[in-house]
Amino acid sequence: MYYRNRSDGALLTQGEVRNLHANTAFPAVWDSSVCEFIGIDPVLASPIPEKTRFQTAFVDGAIQDTLGNWVEKWTVTDWDQDGIAAALSNQWATVRSDRNKLLKDTDWTQIYDAPVEPMAWTSYRQALRDITTQADPFNIVWPVA
Repeated sequence: MYYRNRSDGALLTQGEVRNLHANTAFPAVWDSSVCEFIGIDPVLASPIPEKTRFQTAFVDGAIQDTLGNWVEKWTVTDWDQDGIAAALSNQWATVRSDRNKLLKDTDWTQIYDAPVEPMAWTSYRQALRDITTQADPFNIVWPVA
């Protein structure tokens, strides 16, 4: 929960308010009289806005609602190209790592006298190798063994 400092509008956590008033003994529950005494308003939580995978949402102040309550104001920002590229690169690395583990787990099927249908396992393993040709590393369609 945040508190809005009435003097400058800054959002503060309860710990930050306590630090600003280090010589004040606070009760366990902060009611309206406590808030009035130290000049703060409680800020009510509001839902996180919808965002895409390459956006960030953060609380960027408080606004008053029609009832006069202070409510979190959210801001959504787009990632820059470097951030998007880094996220894609990291996700592709995770996909390749998962794929490599699946390939390693099926290496035994490629031994010439393994008690399996070799063509089925060869097709499955090729489908695993082809994973990186998919367009979106966040929505991989994995082959079934």
